[in-house]
Amino acid sequence: PEHEDVDAVCSLAGTWKGIDEAKVRELYQRAFEIDPHDTYALGSYLEHELPHNKGVVAATRPLLKLAVQRCQAQATAMVNLPWAYFDLGKFHLLMGDPYACLEAYCKAVSVSTAPFMIETSLASLERLGSVIEQYAGYRWAVRLLRLGLAARFPSPERTAQVEEMATRDVKPLKPNALIVAGGTHPRIEDRMKGYAKDLCTALEAFGGTVISGGTTQGISGLVGDAAQFHGGRFRTVGYLPKAILEAEPEDATPDDDKARYTEIRTTDGTEFSPLEPLQNWIDLLASGVLPSQVRVFGIGGGAIAGTEDRIAAAGGAHVGIIEGSGREAERIFTDAFWASVPTLLMLPADAHVMRAFADWGGPQMDEDLCERLAKAIHEEYRRERFEAGDPGDAAVAGWSSLAPELQESNRAQARHIPKKLEALGLAMTEAGAPMGRKVKFKKNQIERLARIEHGRWVVERLLDGWRKGDVKDLERKTNPSLAAWGELSDGVQDYDRQTVEKIPTFLRIIKRGIRPLKPGEPA
Repeated sequence: PEHEDVDAVCSLAGTWKGIDEAKVRELYQRAFEIDPHDTYALGSYLEHELPHNKGVVAATRPLLKLAVQRCQAQATAMVNLPWAYFDLGKFHLLMGDPYACLEAYCKAVSVSTAPFMIETSLASLERLGSVIEQYAGYRWAVRLLRLGLAARFPSPERTAQVEEMATRDVKPLKPNALIVAGGTHPRIEDRMKGYAKDLCTALEAFGGTVISGGTTQGISGLVGDAAQFHGGRFRTVGYLPKAILEAEPEDATPDDDKARYTEIRTTDGTEFSPLEPLQNWIDLLASGVLPSQVRVFGIGGGAIAGTEDRIAAAGGAHVGIIEGSGREAERIFTDAFWASVPTLLMLPADAHVMRAFADWGGPQMDEDLCERLAKAIHEEYRRERFEAGDPGDAAVAGWSSLAPELQESNRAQARHIPKKLEALGLAMTEAGAPMGRKVKFKKNQIERLARIEHGRWVVERLLDGWRKGDVKDLERKTNPSLAAWGELSDGVQDYDRQTVEKIPTFLRIIKRGIRPLKPGEPA
Protein backbone atom coordinates (compact mmCIF):
# COMPACT_ATOMS: atom_id res chain seq x y z
CA PRO A 1 0.00 0.00 0.00
CA GLU A 2 2.87 2.41 0.67
CA HIS A 3 3.52 2.53 -3.09
CA GLU A 4 -0.08 3.48 -3.89
CA ASP A 5 -1.21 7.04 -4.57
CA VAL A 6 -3.60 8.41 -1.92
CA ASP A 7 -5.53 10.62 -4.33
CA ALA A 8 -5.92 7.75 -6.80
CA VAL A 9 -7.30 5.43 -4.12
CA CYS A 10 -9.69 8.14 -2.86
CA SER A 11 -10.84 8.81 -6.42
CA LEU A 12 -11.43 5.09 -6.95
CA ALA A 13 -13.49 4.99 -3.76
CA GLY A 14 -15.64 7.80 -5.14
CA THR A 15 -16.54 5.73 -8.21
CA TRP A 16 -18.08 3.04 -5.96
CA LYS A 17 -20.37 5.41 -4.05
CA GLY A 18 -24.01 4.38 -4.41
CA ILE A 19 -22.93 1.02 -5.81
CA ASP A 20 -21.00 -0.80 -3.10
CA GLU A 21 -20.63 1.13 0.17
CA ALA A 22 -18.55 -1.67 1.72
CA LYS A 23 -16.05 -1.25 -1.10
CA VAL A 24 -16.05 2.52 -0.55
CA ARG A 25 -15.26 2.05 3.13
CA GLU A 26 -12.51 -0.44 2.34
CA LEU A 27 -10.82 1.89 -0.17
CA TYR A 28 -10.94 4.93 2.12
CA GLN A 29 -9.43 2.82 4.90
CA ARG A 30 -6.64 1.83 2.50
CA ALA A 31 -6.03 5.50 1.61
CA PHE A 32 -5.88 6.35 5.30
CA GLU A 33 -3.34 3.58 5.92
CA ILE A 34 -1.15 4.86 3.06
CA ASP A 35 -1.00 8.38 4.53
CA PRO A 36 -2.95 9.04 7.75
CA HIS A 37 -1.81 12.68 7.60
CA ASP A 38 -3.51 13.36 4.26
CA THR A 39 -6.55 15.51 5.08
CA TYR A 40 -8.67 14.15 2.22
CA ALA A 41 -7.96 10.56 3.21
CA LEU A 42 -8.48 11.24 6.93
CA GLY A 43 -11.76 13.08 6.44
CA SER A 44 -13.17 10.46 4.06
CA TYR A 45 -12.03 7.60 6.29
CA LEU A 46 -13.71 9.11 9.36
CA GLU A 47 -16.89 9.83 7.42
CA HIS A 48 -17.28 6.19 6.42
CA GLU A 49 -15.82 4.55 9.52
CA LEU A 50 -17.66 6.55 12.18
CA PRO A 51 -21.09 4.91 11.57
CA HIS A 52 -19.45 1.55 12.33
CA ASN A 53 -17.00 2.60 15.05
CA LYS A 54 -17.96 5.59 17.24
CA GLY A 55 -14.63 5.42 19.04
CA VAL A 56 -12.64 6.24 15.91
CA VAL A 57 -12.75 10.00 16.56
CA ALA A 58 -11.10 9.64 19.97
CA ALA A 59 -8.53 7.24 18.53
CA THR A 60 -7.56 9.66 15.76
CA ARG A 61 -7.66 12.88 17.82
CA PRO A 62 -3.88 13.51 17.56
CA LEU A 63 -4.19 13.13 13.78
CA LEU A 64 -7.16 15.53 13.77
CA LYS A 65 -5.09 18.20 15.51
CA LEU A 66 -2.36 17.83 12.90
CA ALA A 67 -4.97 17.89 10.13
CA VAL A 68 -6.34 21.19 11.44
CA GLN A 69 -2.85 22.70 11.27
CA ARG A 70 -2.36 21.37 7.76
CA CYS A 71 -5.69 22.76 6.55
CA GLN A 72 -4.90 26.14 8.10
CA ALA A 73 -1.53 26.17 6.34
CA GLN A 74 -3.19 25.33 3.02
CA ALA A 75 -5.75 28.10 3.50
CA THR A 76 -3.06 30.64 4.37
CA ALA A 77 -1.18 29.66 1.22
CA MET A 78 -4.48 29.85 -0.71
CA VAL A 79 -4.21 26.30 -2.03
CA ASN A 80 -6.79 23.51 -2.03
CA LEU A 81 -9.64 25.99 -1.65
CA PRO A 82 -12.46 25.74 -0.72
CA TRP A 83 -11.76 22.15 0.37
CA ALA A 84 -9.21 23.17 3.02
CA TYR A 85 -11.95 25.21 4.72
CA PHE A 86 -14.59 22.49 4.32
CA ASP A 87 -12.21 19.91 5.84
CA LEU A 88 -11.33 22.36 8.59
CA GLY A 89 -15.02 22.77 9.42
CA LYS A 90 -15.55 19.01 9.65
CA PHE A 91 -12.44 18.44 11.77
CA HIS A 92 -13.35 21.25 14.21
CA LEU A 93 -16.85 19.78 14.53
CA LEU A 94 -15.53 16.30 15.33
CA MET A 95 -13.08 17.78 17.86
CA GLY A 96 -15.89 19.58 19.70
CA ASP A 97 -15.15 23.18 18.65
CA PRO A 98 -18.48 24.28 17.09
CA TYR A 99 -17.70 28.01 16.72
CA ALA A 100 -14.43 27.31 14.91
CA CYS A 101 -16.39 24.84 12.78
CA LEU A 102 -18.90 27.52 11.76
CA GLU A 103 -16.19 30.06 10.98
CA ALA A 104 -14.41 27.58 8.70
CA TYR A 105 -17.66 26.74 6.93
CA CYS A 106 -18.44 30.45 6.51
CA LYS A 107 -15.09 30.92 4.79
CA ALA A 108 -15.71 27.84 2.64
CA VAL A 109 -19.10 29.13 1.52
CA SER A 110 -17.61 32.54 0.78
CA VAL A 111 -14.93 31.17 -1.59
CA SER A 112 -17.00 28.41 -3.22
CA THR A 113 -17.29 29.05 -6.94
CA ALA A 114 -19.83 26.35 -7.81
CA PRO A 115 -22.80 24.81 -5.98
CA PHE A 116 -21.40 21.26 -6.08
CA MET A 117 -18.68 22.33 -3.66
CA ILE A 118 -21.17 23.17 -0.92
CA GLU A 119 -23.46 20.28 -1.89
CA THR A 120 -20.62 17.76 -1.55
CA SER A 121 -19.73 18.94 1.95
CA LEU A 122 -23.38 19.16 2.99
CA ALA A 123 -23.96 15.57 1.83
CA SER A 124 -20.91 14.50 3.82
CA LEU A 125 -22.32 16.04 6.99
CA GLU A 126 -25.84 14.74 6.46
CA ARG A 127 -24.47 11.23 5.87
CA LEU A 128 -23.15 11.34 9.42
CA GLY A 129 -26.33 12.83 10.85
CA SER A 130 -27.55 9.74 12.68
CA VAL A 131 -24.15 9.33 14.31
CA ILE A 132 -23.10 12.87 15.24
CA GLU A 133 -26.42 14.72 15.47
CA GLN A 134 -25.75 15.19 19.21
CA TYR A 135 -22.38 16.85 18.58
CA ALA A 136 -22.41 20.49 19.63
CA GLY A 137 -22.80 22.55 16.48
CA TYR A 138 -23.91 19.79 14.10
CA ARG A 139 -27.35 21.34 13.53
CA TRP A 140 -25.77 24.77 13.14
CA ALA A 141 -23.36 23.48 10.50
CA VAL A 142 -26.02 21.72 8.44
CA ARG A 143 -28.27 24.80 8.47
CA LEU A 144 -25.37 27.06 7.59
CA LEU A 145 -24.44 25.00 4.53
CA ARG A 146 -28.05 24.77 3.34
CA LEU A 147 -28.40 28.49 3.83
CA GLY A 148 -25.09 29.27 2.14
CA LEU A 149 -26.01 27.12 -0.85
CA ALA A 150 -29.32 28.96 -1.36
CA ALA A 151 -27.74 32.40 -0.77
CA ARG A 152 -24.71 31.95 -3.04
CA PHE A 153 -26.36 29.86 -5.77
CA PRO A 154 -30.12 30.53 -5.67
CA SER A 155 -32.53 28.20 -7.45
CA PRO A 156 -36.20 27.25 -6.91
CA GLU A 157 -35.18 23.86 -5.47
CA ARG A 158 -32.68 25.35 -2.98
CA THR A 159 -35.12 28.06 -1.96
CA ALA A 160 -37.77 25.39 -1.34
CA GLN A 161 -35.34 23.56 0.97
CA VAL A 162 -34.80 26.76 2.93
CA GLU A 163 -38.55 27.38 3.10
CA GLU A 164 -38.96 24.02 4.86
CA MET A 165 -36.81 25.38 7.72
CA ALA A 166 -38.53 28.80 7.89
CA THR A 167 -40.63 30.04 10.80
CA ARG A 168 -44.26 29.02 10.31
CA ASP A 169 -47.39 31.20 10.27
CA VAL A 170 -45.63 34.58 10.18
CA LYS A 171 -45.68 37.49 7.77
CA PRO A 172 -42.90 37.41 5.17
CA LEU A 173 -39.93 39.66 5.76
CA LYS A 174 -39.32 42.37 3.16
CA PRO A 175 -36.29 43.82 1.38
CA ASN A 176 -34.44 46.74 2.93
CA ALA A 177 -33.66 44.79 6.10
CA LEU A 178 -31.14 45.72 8.78
CA ILE A 179 -29.71 43.21 11.25
CA VAL A 180 -28.25 44.63 14.46
CA ALA A 181 -25.85 42.20 16.13
CA GLY A 182 -23.88 42.89 19.27
CA GLY A 183 -23.29 42.43 22.97
CA THR A 184 -26.07 41.54 25.40
CA HIS A 185 -24.12 40.23 28.38
CA PRO A 186 -24.95 42.01 31.69
CA ARG A 187 -21.31 42.88 32.39
CA ILE A 188 -21.11 45.03 29.25
CA GLU A 189 -24.58 46.57 29.60
CA ASP A 190 -23.23 50.03 30.45
CA ARG A 191 -20.84 49.96 27.49
CA MET A 192 -23.61 49.01 25.07
CA LYS A 193 -25.80 51.84 26.37
CA GLY A 194 -23.14 54.20 25.04
CA TYR A 195 -24.43 53.39 21.55
CA ALA A 196 -28.04 54.31 22.34
CA LYS A 197 -27.99 57.82 20.85
CA ASP A 198 -26.00 56.82 17.76
CA LEU A 199 -28.29 53.87 17.00
CA CYS A 200 -31.38 56.03 17.45
CA THR A 201 -29.96 58.61 15.01
CA ALA A 202 -28.91 55.87 12.59
CA LEU A 203 -32.51 54.64 12.39
CA GLU A 204 -34.30 57.99 12.10
CA ALA A 205 -34.56 57.76 8.29
CA PHE A 206 -34.88 53.97 8.06
CA GLY A 207 -38.17 52.57 6.83
CA GLY A 208 -37.61 48.82 6.48
CA THR A 209 -37.30 45.92 8.93
CA VAL A 210 -34.82 45.80 11.81
CA ILE A 211 -33.86 42.34 13.11
CA SER A 212 -32.16 41.77 16.46
CA GLY A 213 -32.16 39.61 19.56
CA GLY A 214 -35.52 40.53 21.07
CA THR A 215 -34.45 41.11 24.69
CA THR A 216 -34.55 44.27 26.78
CA GLN A 217 -30.83 43.95 27.50
CA GLY A 218 -27.79 45.04 25.49
CA ILE A 219 -27.91 45.92 21.80
CA SER A 220 -31.29 44.21 21.42
CA GLY A 221 -32.70 46.53 24.05
CA LEU A 222 -31.33 49.58 22.23
CA VAL A 223 -33.15 48.46 19.07
CA GLY A 224 -36.36 48.34 21.09
CA ASP A 225 -35.64 51.80 22.51
CA ALA A 226 -35.10 53.22 19.02
CA ALA A 227 -38.27 51.60 17.66
CA GLN A 228 -40.31 53.08 20.50
CA PHE A 229 -38.73 56.53 20.05
CA HIS A 230 -39.44 56.56 16.31
CA GLY A 231 -43.04 55.47 16.80
CA GLY A 232 -43.33 52.54 14.44
CA ARG A 233 -41.41 54.03 11.51
CA PHE A 234 -39.87 50.61 10.94
CA ARG A 235 -40.81 47.00 11.69
CA THR A 236 -38.83 45.17 14.38
CA VAL A 237 -38.43 41.38 14.59
CA GLY A 238 -36.62 39.66 17.46
CA TYR A 239 -35.32 36.07 17.58
CA LEU A 240 -35.13 34.13 20.85
CA PRO A 241 -34.73 30.50 21.94
CA LYS A 242 -38.15 29.19 22.98
CA ALA A 243 -36.73 28.10 26.35
CA ILE A 244 -35.62 31.69 27.09
CA LEU A 245 -39.02 33.06 26.14
CA GLU A 246 -40.71 30.63 28.53
CA ALA A 247 -38.22 30.95 31.42
CA GLU A 248 -37.70 34.76 31.21
CA PRO A 249 -34.35 34.84 33.08
CA GLU A 250 -33.39 38.15 34.69
CA ASP A 251 -30.39 38.69 32.42
CA ALA A 252 -32.33 37.96 29.20
CA THR A 253 -35.80 39.47 29.48
CA PRO A 254 -37.93 38.96 26.34
CA ASP A 255 -39.06 42.34 24.95
CA ASP A 256 -42.77 41.66 24.37
CA ASP A 257 -43.84 45.32 24.16
CA LYS A 258 -45.36 45.75 20.67
CA ALA A 259 -44.22 49.37 20.63
CA ARG A 260 -40.64 48.07 20.78
CA TYR A 261 -40.66 44.71 18.98
CA THR A 262 -43.39 44.22 16.41
CA GLU A 263 -42.85 40.48 16.54
CA ILE A 264 -40.84 37.90 18.51
CA ARG A 265 -39.93 34.66 16.75
CA THR A 266 -38.48 31.60 18.48
CA THR A 267 -36.11 28.74 17.74
CA ASP A 268 -36.15 25.37 19.50
CA GLY A 269 -32.83 26.11 21.19
CA THR A 270 -32.44 25.75 24.95
CA GLU A 271 -30.12 28.77 25.19
CA PHE A 272 -28.81 31.55 22.98
CA SER A 273 -26.75 30.14 20.12
CA PRO A 274 -26.10 30.65 16.38
CA LEU A 275 -29.52 29.05 15.78
CA GLU A 276 -31.13 32.49 16.16
CA PRO A 277 -29.09 34.37 13.52
CA LEU A 278 -29.27 31.32 11.24
CA GLN A 279 -33.05 31.35 11.59
CA ASN A 280 -33.37 35.02 10.76
CA TRP A 281 -31.37 34.42 7.56
CA ILE A 282 -33.49 31.37 6.74
CA ASP A 283 -36.62 33.51 7.13
CA LEU A 284 -35.14 36.28 4.97
CA LEU A 285 -34.24 33.93 2.11
CA ALA A 286 -37.56 32.11 2.40
CA SER A 287 -39.25 35.53 2.01
CA GLY A 288 -37.31 36.19 -1.18
CA VAL A 289 -34.97 38.74 0.40
CA LEU A 290 -31.49 38.57 -1.13
CA PRO A 291 -28.32 39.14 0.93
CA SER A 292 -27.63 42.24 -1.21
CA GLN A 293 -30.84 43.73 0.20
CA VAL A 294 -29.64 43.35 3.79
CA ARG A 295 -27.29 45.45 5.93
CA VAL A 296 -25.73 44.33 9.22
CA PHE A 297 -24.40 46.38 12.13
CA GLY A 298 -21.76 44.56 14.19
CA ILE A 299 -21.39 46.26 17.57
CA GLY A 300 -19.08 44.36 19.90
CA GLY A 301 -20.47 41.10 21.19
CA GLY A 302 -19.16 37.63 21.93
CA ALA A 303 -18.97 34.38 19.99
CA ILE A 304 -22.60 34.41 18.83
CA ALA A 305 -22.49 37.98 17.55
CA GLY A 306 -19.14 37.32 15.86
CA THR A 307 -20.62 34.27 14.14
CA GLU A 308 -23.59 36.36 13.05
CA ASP A 309 -21.25 38.87 11.39
CA ARG A 310 -19.43 36.06 9.56
CA ILE A 311 -22.62 34.32 8.38
CA ALA A 312 -23.81 37.59 6.84
CA ALA A 313 -20.47 38.35 5.18
CA ALA A 314 -20.21 34.80 3.79
CA GLY A 315 -23.64 35.11 2.19
CA GLY A 316 -22.81 38.41 0.50
CA ALA A 317 -24.55 40.94 2.76
CA HIS A 318 -22.83 44.22 3.62
CA VAL A 319 -21.61 44.13 7.21
CA GLY A 320 -20.60 47.34 8.98
CA ILE A 321 -18.44 46.72 12.06
CA ILE A 322 -18.51 49.76 14.36
CA GLU A 323 -14.96 50.90 15.02
CA GLY A 324 -13.99 50.74 18.67
CA SER A 325 -16.89 48.48 19.69
CA GLY A 326 -14.37 45.74 20.52
CA ARG A 327 -14.63 42.05 21.28
CA GLU A 328 -15.61 39.67 18.48
CA ALA A 329 -16.83 42.43 16.14
CA GLU A 330 -13.39 43.98 15.77
CA ARG A 331 -11.48 40.69 16.08
CA ILE A 332 -12.83 39.73 12.69
CA PHE A 333 -10.45 42.22 11.05
CA THR A 334 -7.41 40.56 12.63
CA ASP A 335 -8.03 37.63 10.28
CA ALA A 336 -6.55 38.37 6.84
CA PHE A 337 -9.32 36.37 5.17
CA TRP A 338 -12.16 38.49 6.51
CA ALA A 339 -10.18 41.72 6.20
CA SER A 340 -10.07 41.10 2.43
CA VAL A 341 -13.84 40.53 2.02
CA PRO A 342 -15.13 43.64 0.16
CA THR A 343 -18.59 43.61 1.76
CA LEU A 344 -17.13 43.68 5.28
CA LEU A 345 -16.52 47.30 6.30
CA MET A 346 -15.10 49.06 9.33
CA LEU A 347 -17.46 51.98 9.99
CA PRO A 348 -16.31 55.01 11.98
CA ALA A 349 -18.25 55.28 15.26
CA ASP A 350 -20.36 58.13 13.91
CA ALA A 351 -24.16 58.32 14.06
CA HIS A 352 -24.52 59.76 10.55
CA VAL A 353 -22.15 57.22 9.00
CA MET A 354 -24.31 54.55 10.60
CA ARG A 355 -27.44 56.33 9.30
CA ALA A 356 -26.09 56.37 5.73
CA PHE A 357 -25.06 52.71 5.91
CA ALA A 358 -28.44 51.59 7.26
CA ASP A 359 -30.42 53.57 4.70
CA TRP A 360 -28.17 52.95 1.69
CA GLY A 361 -30.02 51.69 -1.34
CA GLY A 362 -33.42 53.12 -0.33
CA PRO A 363 -35.81 54.85 -2.80
CA GLN A 364 -34.07 55.76 -6.04
CA MET A 365 -34.36 59.01 -7.98
CA ASP A 366 -35.70 59.17 -11.53
CA GLU A 367 -32.70 58.54 -13.80
CA ASP A 368 -33.18 61.62 -15.96
CA LEU A 369 -33.61 63.88 -12.93
CA CYS A 370 -30.57 62.30 -11.26
CA GLU A 371 -28.43 62.84 -14.35
CA ARG A 372 -29.40 66.50 -14.71
CA LEU A 373 -28.82 67.15 -11.02
CA ALA A 374 -25.47 65.33 -11.03
CA LYS A 375 -24.33 67.48 -13.97
CA ALA A 376 -25.46 70.63 -12.15
CA ILE A 377 -23.45 69.64 -9.07
CA HIS A 378 -20.37 69.02 -11.19
CA GLU A 379 -20.69 72.25 -13.19
CA GLU A 380 -21.00 74.28 -10.00
CA TYR A 381 -17.87 72.56 -8.67
CA ARG A 382 -15.98 73.37 -11.89
CA ARG A 383 -17.10 77.00 -11.79
CA GLU A 384 -15.80 77.43 -8.24
CA ARG A 385 -12.48 75.76 -9.05
CA PHE A 386 -11.92 77.99 -12.07
CA GLU A 387 -12.89 81.14 -10.17
CA ALA A 388 -10.47 80.21 -7.39
CA GLY A 389 -7.71 79.73 -9.93
CA ASP A 390 -7.10 76.13 -8.85
CA PRO A 391 -4.91 74.11 -11.23
CA GLY A 392 -6.90 71.85 -13.51
CA ASP A 393 -6.97 68.10 -12.87
CA ALA A 394 -9.11 65.12 -13.84
CA ALA A 395 -11.84 66.20 -11.42
CA VAL A 396 -12.59 69.45 -13.31
CA ALA A 397 -12.98 67.87 -16.74
CA GLY A 398 -16.22 68.46 -18.59
CA TRP A 399 -19.00 65.99 -17.86
CA SER A 400 -18.51 63.94 -21.03
CA SER A 401 -14.78 63.63 -20.29
CA LEU A 402 -15.18 62.98 -16.57
CA ALA A 403 -14.04 59.57 -15.28
CA PRO A 404 -17.00 57.17 -14.81
CA GLU A 405 -16.32 56.79 -11.08
CA LEU A 406 -16.43 60.58 -10.63
CA GLN A 407 -19.67 60.78 -12.62
CA GLU A 408 -21.17 58.11 -10.36
CA SER A 409 -19.98 59.97 -7.27
CA ASN A 410 -21.91 63.04 -8.45
CA ARG A 411 -24.97 60.87 -9.08
CA ALA A 412 -24.75 59.42 -5.58
CA GLN A 413 -24.66 62.93 -4.14
CA ALA A 414 -27.65 63.90 -6.29
CA ARG A 415 -29.72 60.87 -5.23
CA HIS A 416 -29.18 61.74 -1.59
CA ILE A 417 -30.53 65.30 -1.80
CA PRO A 418 -34.19 64.28 -1.18
CA LYS A 419 -33.07 62.42 1.97
CA LYS A 420 -31.25 65.50 3.22
CA LEU A 421 -34.30 67.68 2.57
CA GLU A 422 -36.51 65.16 4.37
CA ALA A 423 -34.28 65.51 7.45
CA LEU A 424 -35.34 69.19 7.54
CA GLY A 425 -39.01 68.46 6.78
CA LEU A 426 -38.60 69.64 3.18
CA ALA A 427 -38.93 68.26 -0.35
CA MET A 428 -38.19 69.23 -3.97
CA THR A 429 -40.93 70.91 -5.97
CA GLU A 430 -42.42 68.80 -8.74
CA ALA A 431 -41.48 69.21 -12.40
CA GLY A 432 -43.19 72.28 -13.85
CA ALA A 433 -44.34 73.59 -10.46
CA PRO A 434 -43.37 77.14 -9.41
CA MET A 435 -39.95 77.16 -7.75
CA GLY A 436 -40.94 79.87 -5.28
CA ARG A 437 -38.45 81.98 -3.40
CA LYS A 438 -34.88 80.74 -3.14
CA VAL A 439 -34.36 78.93 0.16
CA LYS A 440 -31.37 79.72 2.33
CA PHE A 441 -30.59 77.19 5.05
CA LYS A 442 -30.03 78.33 8.61
CA LYS A 443 -26.71 77.73 10.33
CA ASN A 444 -28.00 74.83 12.46
CA GLN A 445 -29.58 73.26 9.37
CA ILE A 446 -26.31 73.51 7.47
CA GLU A 447 -24.48 71.88 10.37
CA ARG A 448 -26.91 68.98 10.48
CA LEU A 449 -26.85 68.44 6.73
CA ALA A 450 -23.04 68.65 6.65
CA ARG A 451 -22.81 65.77 9.11
CA ILE A 452 -25.33 63.78 7.09
CA GLU A 453 -23.37 64.49 3.88
CA HIS A 454 -20.12 63.39 5.48
CA GLY A 455 -21.74 60.13 6.58
CA ARG A 456 -23.06 59.56 3.07
CA TRP A 457 -19.66 60.25 1.52
CA VAL A 458 -17.86 57.91 3.94
CA VAL A 459 -20.19 55.02 3.14
CA GLU A 460 -19.98 55.71 -0.60
CA ARG A 461 -16.20 55.56 -0.44
CA LEU A 462 -16.08 52.46 1.78
CA LEU A 463 -18.45 50.61 -0.55
CA ASP A 464 -16.14 51.55 -3.43
CA GLY A 465 -13.16 49.88 -1.75
CA TRP A 466 -11.61 52.88 -0.03
CA ARG A 467 -10.23 52.56 3.49
CA LYS A 468 -9.03 54.97 6.15
CA GLY A 469 -5.33 55.77 5.88
CA ASP A 470 -2.80 58.30 7.08
CA VAL A 471 -2.67 60.04 3.68
CA LYS A 472 -4.91 60.36 0.65
CA ASP A 473 -3.69 57.90 -1.96
CA LEU A 474 -5.72 57.46 -5.16
CA GLU A 475 -3.98 54.22 -6.16
CA ARG A 476 -4.22 52.53 -2.76
CA LYS A 477 -7.66 54.08 -2.16
CA THR A 478 -6.87 55.47 1.29
CA ASN A 479 -8.09 58.72 2.82
CA PRO A 480 -7.68 60.09 6.37
CA SER A 481 -11.12 61.76 6.13
CA LEU A 482 -12.88 58.38 6.29
CA ALA A 483 -13.39 59.07 9.97
CA ALA A 484 -15.99 60.26 12.45
CA TRP A 485 -17.08 63.90 12.12
CA GLY A 486 -15.33 64.92 15.32
CA GLU A 487 -11.98 63.68 13.99
CA LEU A 488 -12.06 65.90 10.88
CA SER A 489 -10.12 69.11 10.46
CA ASP A 490 -12.05 72.41 10.32
CA GLY A 491 -11.21 72.63 6.62
CA VAL A 492 -12.76 69.26 5.78
CA GLN A 493 -15.85 70.05 7.85
CA ASP A 494 -16.19 73.41 6.08
CA TYR A 495 -16.06 71.66 2.71
CA ASP A 496 -19.12 69.59 3.70
CA ARG A 497 -20.89 72.70 5.01
CA GLN A 498 -20.27 74.53 1.74
CA THR A 499 -21.49 71.54 -0.27
CA VAL A 500 -24.86 71.26 1.48
CA GLU A 501 -25.34 75.03 1.57
CA LYS A 502 -25.45 74.93 -2.24
CA ILE A 503 -28.32 72.41 -2.46
CA PRO A 504 -30.88 75.16 -3.29
CA THR A 505 -28.53 76.39 -6.04
CA PHE A 506 -28.15 72.89 -7.52
CA LEU A 507 -31.92 72.50 -7.61
CA ARG A 508 -32.60 75.88 -9.20
CA ILE A 509 -30.16 75.06 -12.02
CA ILE A 510 -32.52 72.21 -13.01
CA LYS A 511 -35.65 74.37 -12.42
CA ARG A 512 -36.61 72.83 -9.09
CA GLY A 513 -37.38 74.60 -5.83
CA ILE A 514 -37.85 73.54 -2.21
CA ARG A 515 -41.19 73.20 -0.38
CA PRO A 516 -42.41 71.85 2.97
CA LEU A 517 -42.80 68.07 3.15
CA LYS A 518 -46.45 67.04 3.51
CA PRO A 519 -47.41 64.86 6.52
CA GLY A 520 -46.86 61.19 5.70
CA GLU A 521 -45.30 62.00 2.33
CA PRO A 522 -42.24 59.93 1.35
CA ALA A 523 -39.11 61.90 0.51
